[in-house]
Amino acid sequence: MTVVHISRGGGMTQETYEQVSAEMGTDQDPPAGLIVHTAADVDGAWQVIDIWESVGAKERFEQDRLMPAISALYGPEAASLAANQPDSVMYEASHSLVP
Repeated sequence: MTVVHISRGGGMTQETYEQVSAEMGTDQDPPAGLIVHTAADVDGAWQVIDIWESVGAKERFEQDRLMPAISALYGPEAASLAANQPDSVMYEASHSLVP
């Protein structure tokens, strides 16, 4: 089932987003199972919206690429904080259209 994940704020900025993205190499090697990724400043807070093929694909990306990149750049404590980000929501999409 397709899932949507939205994370907002949590100390993330465009600069930290770009550093983590570069560390992961996602522009050159997008993660398996990712359908759509967007990121932008929204009303003064950095927001990321991802649409995934499944919860498993999202979790594999976080475990195999996101958390190791955050840990490499900012230390394991930062990865732990990011994993428990309070301003985050995920839900199963009851309908999606990819033209």
